[in-house]
Amino acid sequence: MENVGFRKKSRRVLIPKMIWEDFDIDVEVTDIKEVYIEGKDNIHHSLYRFNTVVKESEAVDVSIYLYEPLDGNIVDTLLIVPEYHRMPTMELINAFIEDGYRILVVDIAASSNYPTVYPQALHYCIYDEKSDNLYKLEKTAKDTCQYVYSCIVKRAIKFIEQQFEVRDIVLVGIGTASDVAIQVAGSPNKNIKALVCLNGCGYGEMQDTTKFLSEGPYDEEKIAWLSGVSAAAYVKNIDVPVFIALGSNSRKGNIDKLESIRKLLVESTLNYTYCPGISDFITPKVYTSVTTWLNGLRSGAYLPENPEIDIRINKENKLYFDITCDPGLIVDQVQVFYSFDEKNNQVRDWRMGKVDTVSHNEYVCAPKLEAEKCKEIYAFASITYVTGLTLNSKILKKDIPENCELTNSKDQEIDSTIIYQLSESTSTFVEDYNGDILLKRTLKIVKSSRGLKGITAGEIPMKTYKLKKNILDLNSSIQINICSAKDIDVKVTLLCTTEQNTIKKYYVTKQIQETFGFFYNYLFTLKEFKDEKMMSIKDPSQVRAIVIDAPNILVGNMIIL
Repeated sequence: MENVGFRKKSRRVLIPKMIWEDFDIDVEVTDIKEVYIEGKDNIHHSLYRFNTVVKESEAVDVSIYLYEPLDGNIVDTLLIVPEYHRMPTMELINAFIEDGYRILVVDIAASSNYPTVYPQALHYCIYDEKSDNLYKLEKTAKDTCQYVYSCIVKRAIKFIEQQFEVRDIVLVGIGTASDVAIQVAGSPNKNIKALVCLNGCGYGEMQDTTKFLSEGPYDEEKIAWLSGVSAAAYVKNIDVPVFIALGSNSRKGNIDKLESIRKLLVESTLNYTYCPGISDFITPKVYTSVTTWLNGLRSGAYLPENPEIDIRINKENKLYFDITCDPGLIVDQVQVFYSFDEKNNQVRDWRMGKVDTVSHNEYVCAPKLEAEKCKEIYAFASITYVTGLTLNSKILKKDIPENCELTNSKDQEIDSTIIYQLSESTSTFVEDYNGDILLKRTLKIVKSSRGLKGITAGEIPMKTYKLKKNILDLNSSIQINICSAKDIDVKVTLLCTTEQNTIKKYYVTKQIQETFGFFYNYLFTLKEFKDEKMMSIKDPSQVRAIVIDAPNILVGNMIIL
């Protein structure tokens, strides 16, 4: 084997059928114990433990958390597969509870307050941010964390059947743990009636690449992973309806992959929605779409297909977006978003175009272009129906020929050194929230104690992608006009793309004193920004976004000097 460049311990490539052929989905869990019970704020909360054998006779003591309405009025049961590093936020759980759902959360990576207990042989399944165990394949797919986690989720489904006599659950994967939910739904299972992925869509091992770029050499380990662990290996076997909801600029789920997932689904349907500019949380509008879709699925109501978008250039070299939507429901709102010359979905600067109606289900948009000539354009359509369901089209990319001079109207020439000015209101920024769901958007324009206006996101950091390319150099400074009601540390982070199409962060923190209702200018020179290894920015042209983290400060304007 060494002669062909493989490791001494060659990894065996397994496909899903081979991996799961000996797994008995009907084996019951044992030693069920309800070890914690609490009822308050109209929520019944319990912690259960059960015992199950996962592989090679290794027993795992699994923690599974129950949340349900105290009044007992339950419309459906959701089993949540949480992110590896944390359990879901109570904001998300409470939102589902208020809508009548029973929630169960299975602790797959021992990251809860009462963690799942793994034997020594499976110790690699305990989440450790300093370890690379999550995306490591030593021998076969059966030796990965994802396989063990999937076994535990399958047993959790059996636990729900045994304990609550529920035989039709909705499986919900969150963030990169959507990979596990997809593996469970795409391999032998029972009692799953639908799959929902929130803030993720599989492909966790490729979250820093896009389908528009090369994804690197296919070595032995990668082939074994893609054949038996990756979501791509399991999606084609899913036979229940699927709904995916995430931010367009997500770090944990690449929206450029959604159409690939749709093409792989053979026996199922896929709907998806995403919010422009948002990273890794769902907004109230997106959450409404999730629950509307679940309600429609449960009641048998009509669920429309996702809209379609086409990009065309007519004989006069004018660029248009053509949108077609499912006419089965009444349309409430049509939106089109587009971005220029950015392959990495995490830092695209999405802008909204004006939409005109062509017919009852056809629309057109002639976007305004940047003053500079663009080489490629990305676009998607968003359709909101009167039911509250919002569905998006796939992300469509079009290369603009070098000899094509587009005749669309262009943005007015403005000072490219201006990042933000108050006249733009809140449209330039998005919240950089670290939870699962933001039930109320916090970006707003408010007045200081002196009556002067500024933008704030409250306790949440703010992010903007509005940076003209090639405007920064190593001697540049970013001037931020700030008002603060107290002495505070202001952390500013620059998000930069790399040659590998990943995102690298550089940051600087400065302490500012209370401004007593006035705005003062603070300079953040590019040379001050350092990464986690205290290295400076080498190529300022790769700066794509700015994050300002300082609770409750007001920002008046931002410029480059």
